[in-house]
Amino acid sequence: MTENGDLEEANFCKLIREWYQAEDEPGIAALERCERRLNFRNWLMDKIDIGKFPPPGRHVKGIPIVMFEGLMTNIERRIQLFPFIKSGAYNVRALGSLESENFFGQFQDLDPKGSGVLRPDDVSTAISTACELTQARFDPNRVFYMNTSRAKVYPVKELETNSEHLDTRNYVSK
Repeated sequence: MTENGDLEEANFCKLIREWYQAEDEPGIAALERCERRLNFRNWLMDKIDIGKFPPPGRHVKGIPIVMFEGLMTNIERRIQLFPFIKSGAYNVRALGSLESENFFGQFQDLDPKGSGVLRPDDVSTAISTACELTQARFDPNRVFYMNTSRAKVYPVKELETNSEHLDTRNYVSK
C-alpha cells in the first residue's frame, strides 16, 4: 500500500493490526499495549470535535457510530484498569463486555416502556439509579437480601419480627 502511494490507508491498516495484536497476542509489555491502544485512539479522535453540534450521525470517519463508540469504550476501559492492578499488568482476555451490558441492561428496568431506550432528560437519573443498584449488588455487607443470581450465593438474612423494635408510627392500622 505504501509503495502504491496509499499512505493513509497503510497507516490505518498498521494501527488496526497493532491494536488487534495489543488485544490478542501474549507477551507484549503493558507499556507497549497502552501505546498501541493510544495510537489507535488518537487516530479515532483526530479531527473529531465532540463538543460540536450537531453530533456525528450514523458514521464517524466512515465507521458506524456504534462500532466507533465500542472501540473507544474498549480502549478507554482497558487503559483505565492499569492503576488498579498491583502487578501493573492483567490478562487482556479477562475483560469482556459483560460489565457494560449489565450496567446498561439495568436501564431496561428503569424505562417505563421496557425497551431500555431512555429520553435524554431521563439519562442522568437512570445512570445515578443504575450506579446505586450496582453498588448495592456488590456490597457484601448489605443488610437486606437481594437476588443477584439464580444460585443462592449470599446468606439470606431474616427480617426482624419482634414488633417492639419496629417503628410503627408510619404504619396504617386496620
